[in-house]
Amino acid sequence: MSVITMKDAEFSYEGAPVICRGNLRIEEGDFAVLVGENGAGKSTLLKLVLGELTPSVGEVRIFGTDPGKVFKNCQIGYIPQNSIALNQGFPATVEEIVLTGLYAQIGRFHFPKAVHRKKVAEMLGRMGMEEYRKCRIGELSGGQQQRVMLARALVGEPSLLILDEPTTGMDSKSIEEFYEILCSFNREARLTILMVTHGALRECQGINRIFRIEEGRVAEE
Repeated sequence: MSVITMKDAEFSYEGAPVICRGNLRIEEGDFAVLVGENGAGKSTLLKLVLGELTPSVGEVRIFGTDPGKVFKNCQIGYIPQNSIALNQGFPATVEEIVLTGLYAQIGRFHFPKAVHRKKVAEMLGRMGMEEYRKCRIGELSGGQQQRVMLARALVGEPSLLILDEPTTGMDSKSIEEFYEILCSFNREARLTILMVTHGALRECQGINRIFRIEEGRVAEE
């Protein structure tokens, strides 16, 4: 089953083309990585996939439908770029942050129930972060913070995980541990993953597809 399909997509900023005839197909269970130089169009491509932008030509489909609708239905877990830097002064505990990943299940203006807190505890356990659940996010290291953001993205059990430069600011040991977690979810839960990265890929043995974007065109290596 195709999870992400981009067919002949084009997008321009103020008349300057960024994505030119972009074609991409990612199947269920893939662990795919998108690489490319700064300014090559990686972030724009992700915004098209997430439904934040609409191609001027061509189409993008997630699970065969409009990306925006899929995102609203919580089928996509997402970790944005620079999430570590953005979390430094955020006045919330680890548990509170991961609970926000369940807001669609909890409901607006409702308080989390025991079942929701149990799911959060189990997910933090998977990340090796349960003992930090009452800590403020700013008290953690960069690697620990990113595992918390990963827990938040996965606690709602999405079918697709998208990560934008998730290892920026992390040391080599934290990167290795982070990749191990991603690989385990990909193998055990058949979680489809699309990750944008500048980092070395040798630490992550679970990647099965690598795409490169150059001058707005996407090609599989």
